[in-house]
Amino acid sequence: MSITINFYDTISQIPSNIKTLSKLFEFVSIKYQLIPEDVEQLEFFYINENKEKKFILNNLDFSRACFQLKNSNVKEIIVQVKEESQLYKEINSSKIPIENISKNVKDDSQVLLLQQEIMEKEKELQLIIQKEKEQKEREEFERIYLEKKKAFEKLALEEAQKNKDLFEQKLNDEREMLKKRIEENKAKELESIKDSISNKATNENKQLQSKVKPSAIFDLSKEVANLQKIIEKAIKKEVSDKKPEIKKLVRKEEGASHKGVVCDGCKTAINGIRYKCSVCENFDYCDRCEEKLSESHQHPFLKIRNPNQAPISIKVETKLDQLKDKTNKVLKECETGIKKGFNEVVNFTTNTFNNIKYDFQAKDLQSKYNLIGVELTAIIKALEQAAGDEDKALSLLF
Repeated sequence: MSITINFYDTISQIPSNIKTLSKLFEFVSIKYQLIPEDVEQLEFFYINENKEKKFILNNLDFSRACFQLKNSNVKEIIVQVKEESQLYKEINSSKIPIENISKNVKDDSQVLLLQQEIMEKEKELQLIIQKEKEQKEREEFERIYLEKKKAFEKLALEEAQKNKDLFEQKLNDEREMLKKRIEENKAKELESIKDSISNKATNENKQLQSKVKPSAIFDLSKEVANLQKIIEKAIKKEVSDKKPEIKKLVRKEEGASHKGVVCDGCKTAINGIRYKCSVCENFDYCDRCEEKLSESHQHPFLKIRNPNQAPISIKVETKLDQLKDKTNKVLKECETGIKKGFNEVVNFTTNTFNNIKYDFQAKDLQSKYNLIGVELTAIIKALEQAAGDEDKALSLLF
């Protein structure tokens, strides 16, 4: 049996969801069609087991009243107008019996439920409005925070760039100053060394002049001049003696003819020096075309003066060939490594699959033949040896 409200002999049952005094005020206001200001001028009390009148003034009193009334025979809370209230004075001045205040109260449960539902919906709407307001405030705060953060980051970046430029400028100035000082010190050291050498040479020259007599210096210079004349005569005589042989050798060099070899530049027979490509099978330049066109050909040339010294075949290995060989070697090593890694992955996957397979098969075999005393690892090992054959595995176990 639930607790009831007695408002001047008008009895109403209190809903079980009312847990606080404010909720009780709302219920009384709706139930008896009173405005909230009038409800505040009412007094709520109950009679305990000792026949004492206990007033309900706060949530704790209301909780205590609910607890005591549930365990007592009389389960009602009495509601009356306070004698000192303005409402009581107005009722007395109008000479209306105070008991008639509740005669027009409608005890319509559907209306009450509807009013309670409307109030709950209004509260839900207020909560939704509050949440939307909080959400907007949160979004606005986040927007302002992000804008300030971006502005701060931009300012920090500009400040960092400015500091970096100043530091680099200062570093460059110090480098230039240091370089200038080093150059000045070097110049001073060189000047000092020159002065030292000059002074030393002057002193030594003075000492030598003081030791050597002027007549001896004159005689020595005369002998040197005579010796130079003798050397010049000997050189002229040697050149005149060898001149015919030199001319003959030069004519032979200039007139050497490379039979059957045509210049790939000017398309004429090559006489004199022949330049043969060291890579191409048949590619030659004469002396003039080699000087003009050698940079347009990508291979090195072999210089041949004497036709009899021309090579029959040439084997040349360029840096490009070495690079190709190294590239092919690396590709082969990569291919071998990939194959090896793939085989290892395949083997690992196969072994893992077999281990899982034998693990399930071992558990099935253990439960199937009730092999409680045999360890699971021993059953797996026997299945691996028997390649999954259960009969062979059992024979290996027993």
